[in-house]
Amino acid sequence: MSQQTPLHATHIAHKATMVSFAGFDMPVKYGSEKEEHFAVRNHVGLFDVSHMGEIVVKGTDATRFLSMIFPADISLMKPGQAKYTMLLNKDGGIIDDLLVYCRTDMDYMICANASNQERVYDTLVNISRNVEPLPHVRLLNESEHVAQVALQGPYAAQLVQERFDASLTELSYYHFTNFQWKDVTVTASRTGYTGEDGFEFYMPNMLAVDFWQHLTKDDGARPCGLAARDTLRLEAGMCLHGNDIDAQTTPLEAGLNWTIDWSDTRDFVGKKALLAQKEQGLEQRLRGFEVLGRGILRRDTPIYNGEQLVGRVTSGTMSPTLKKAIGLAYIQVGHHRFGTALEAELRGRRVPLKLCKIPFYKR
Repeated sequence: MSQQTPLHATHIAHKATMVSFAGFDMPVKYGSEKEEHFAVRNHVGLFDVSHMGEIVVKGTDATRFLSMIFPADISLMKPGQAKYTMLLNKDGGIIDDLLVYCRTDMDYMICANASNQERVYDTLVNISRNVEPLPHVRLLNESEHVAQVALQGPYAAQLVQERFDASLTELSYYHFTNFQWKDVTVTASRTGYTGEDGFEFYMPNMLAVDFWQHLTKDDGARPCGLAARDTLRLEAGMCLHGNDIDAQTTPLEAGLNWTIDWSDTRDFVGKKALLAQKEQGLEQRLRGFEVLGRGILRRDTPIYNGEQLVGRVTSGTMSPTLKKAIGLAYIQVGHHRFGTALEAELRGRRVPLKLCKIPFYKR
């Protein structure tokens, strides 16, 4: 049976279409996913992302512990800063991509993908116990107690100012702060998964319904579901774990080399494998593509150069903003140059496509 977020009854009351996603009963849309998509692009939309996981790492060894695990050097973070990084296996494969929040140098919160939160927590616990026992590290999985909503769109900061009397305009991208509402602390992070300005808010479960209703009432933010979230993130060229990245793909193959701090002698999980892959050369690269013919290319659609199979689609959709079919695919090196014309096999016919740089959309 699927789990429910604290906002489940609110979604049902507003006649959302619900689907099972990552073990949770989640709203895929409230009416028109295209209208929800454009609400975020042009105004402001609100997503329930309470299915995400929140893992807290505390203790005097917390910074050293996380810096020996993640490819991003956590010791460089300042309080109030968030960083996108990933948890790798020893082969350099991506167990999960996640956000690390530095509250102090002894207190961090990790936001993990819903389907991977237990795996991330268990992996961190095993490392803390077995690789290098660190007595001054404490790990807590607080996912069941924390609600998260994402307010996204060009008018997000203005709406927060109006509804909460909390000015977040000066908050820098990938930074966070706290404010009080109804005598409860809410964490506001200037991050998101849509390619637009916006915030992700963390709060205790009991505040979620009031917080959601306060943002959506009186022509405020439009409630949005997973369908719009997917078209928005794909236009912005953002990877989805389980589709575009997973434990069999590395950050180098996915074009996420920028998330790795190579500049020091610090070791981290998967570093040896990534260095070997850099030396040997990549066999495949994640690329964006535009469909030049008719049809939307979904996951696992094969891609050819002539009669040679050279890749497979990982994500694909019809872009509401660009009004054309787009997607991501892993392409064999040698066929991966931007502008390369390839073909996809779609229901017994060949569909032309062109490899292109991502993001497809940038405000």
